[in-house]
Order: sequence, then structure tokens, then C-alpha cells
Amino acid sequence: ELGYLAAEPADASEGGGIFNGDYSALGQLIIEPNANLSFGLGYVRKYWGKNNADISSGTGSFKTLDPFDGSPTTADNVGFQANWRVNDRIEVGGWFGTTWARPETNDDDDVIIMNGMFYVAFPDLFKEGNMGGIMVGVPPIVTDGGDDDSLEDDDTSLHIEAIYRFQLNDNISVSPGLFVITNPNHDDSNDTIWVTTLRTTFRF
Repeated sequence: ELGYLAAEPADASEGGGIFNGDYSALGQLIIEPNANLSFGLGYVRKYWGKNNADISSGTGSFKTLDPFDGSPTTADNVGFQANWRVNDRIEVGGWFGTTWARPETNDDDDVIIMNGMFYVAFPDLFKEGNMGGIMVGVPPIVTDGGDDDSLEDDDTSLHIEAIYRFQLNDNISVSPGLFVITNPNHDDSNDTIWVTTLRTTFRF
């Protein structure tokens, strides 16, 4: 699979349009050796103009969002994911990603951002059609600040989540959950965050 996305393709001004503005160029390869095992490898090259950078899409530490203080930024992203259906009752999988980001004003001033997640899912847990799951991962974190050590995150956050999906009928499911973030913003001086969730999904 290949794709190209422009943020503002209809903008004809300087720094806009299909090729001169913010964009993402991507490719993905899916390998399925058998019905129970799948692997995915993906690559995305992204560009943000001045003051537009959002490298981790709001999911990581503040340092992963715009480490170069508004400078036009390019990022190369590589990700790997896997899923294994062990049997009818257990699935395991996860993903790992690395980003190499650099300001267009200095191609040698790279930072490295990593993220990952491991999960276990339990199809038909307690009732056919329902599913339980546990996830443990690390939100995007700057592991290497290049020439500037201050760009690195000092500590490491963990995202721990448990969820259970009630399949009410063929079209509606309800999924209560709980997730915990330790050392929020990859800073051990911050208190642990506990969040409860309730998601409802409608399928038509």
C-alpha cells in the first residue's frame, strides 16, 4: 500500500498546495504467513511548515511534539507490528516505532523518538462476541536529543490499560475501561494519572 496526503491541497499560497505544504508520504507492507499470524511494516515521511510541527500527534511528551521550536521539520517514521492468534481464546501482539526528526534549518540536528505497545486480547471472554484486553506500552519519548541533551526526556512513562467489550447485539457494543499513566510527560515528578473510560460503538 502506498499513499500521499497533503494537509491543505487547495491552498494555492506559498507554503501550501499539494507539494509545497505539510504532507505525509507513506508505504505499508502486510505479511500473513497463515490465518493466525500477521506482520506489518510501515514507513511514513512527514513534513511540517513553520509552527505546524506535531511529530507525535499529541500522544507523547511535550518534547516529542515540536522539539525545534517552530522550525519547519521533516520526520522519517518506521513502524513494525505483529499479531498472533494463539488459539480461539487468546491473541497477543504489539507494535514498535521509531522516528528520526530534524529541522529543515539544520539537517544534522536530529532527534530520535520511540514508542511501543504490547497487548493480550481474550476473544469471547465470559460470553461469545465479547472481548477483554490488557495493554502495556510507552508513549512517544525522545531517547536521543542529538547535539542538544536538553531535548531528551528525563524519565519514562508507562501506559497501562484494561478494557472489556460487551457486544450487546450485531450493531452496538459498549466498552468500559481503565488506563493508568505513570510518570506523565516522561517526568517522575508528576503524579500517576488514572482514567476510566466508557466507549459505545454503533455499526451500520
